[in-house]
This record gives sequence, structure tokens and C-alpha cells, in this order.
Amino acid sequence: MPFTAVESRRLISRILKKKRPIWAIESGQIIGLIGISGEFGDWLARSTWAKVTPVRHTFIIDHAFQRLKVEALHASLIADSKVSHPILRKLGFQEDRIASVFCCERSKVMPLIRYKLDRHRWEDAWLNQSLQRVNVT
Repeated sequence: MPFTAVESRRLISRILKKKRPIWAIESGQIIGLIGISGEFGDWLARSTWAKVTPVRHTFIIDHAFQRLKVEALHASLIADSKVSHPILRKLGFQEDRIASVFCCERSKVMPLIRYKLDRHRWEDAWLNQSLQRVNVT
């Protein structure tokens, strides 16, 4: 997870080179990033984890489906990521498959859960009003 200013800038640069959208979350300094770079994802400072809600994520998902015209979003999480799994499920993502990945931070192979959210499911969620829409200009 990036969270030094240097690591955040590197990640932003890599994502922008792919011409993918990314937004910084800041509070006097960068405390997180959220965007779409092959996959939907966020990278939040550990100090913000207890405050994470899916509201800010809805804007990014709407952007992907409405403006970028993607048909499905994918996200991958280390299996023991206690904060992020409930957020993805609340947003409508469903488990797609389980894989394994080498985690550099832990220096070992970890189970990785892949999630998927397709446009149809997202639009149904709005029709059922099970999500709160955020309008950001």
C-alpha cells in the first residue's frame, strides 16, 4: 500500500500513463487514492480504515459505467482484508474466484479473492435504491 508521498506519486504516474482515471483523497496530505487501473481499487492510509464508507466509491463506479462505458469492474483483495471485503459487497461486487498471489509486504503467498461487478447489477442496485448516489462535479 502506498502512503509516502513518493509512493503515491509513483502510483499516480503509473495509472495516468495507462490513461486511467485516479482521484486523490487528501486531508492536508494524500491519505488515499481511488481509481480504475485495470481493476477498481483504492489505497487508503491505515489511519483512515475505520472511517471508510462506500459513498465515495459510488462516484468512481458511476464514472466507469456511465462515462467510460465499461461493462464490468473487477477488484482483487487479499483474503484477510477485513475492511475492504464488506465495502465491495455493499457496493454490489460478487466473489468471482479465488487465486493466490505473492504479497511483497508479507513475503509469502496469500489467497486473493477476485470480485466482479457488472453494469446490469449496478443499474439494478440503483433501481432498487440500495445504494446512495453521490453527485460530484
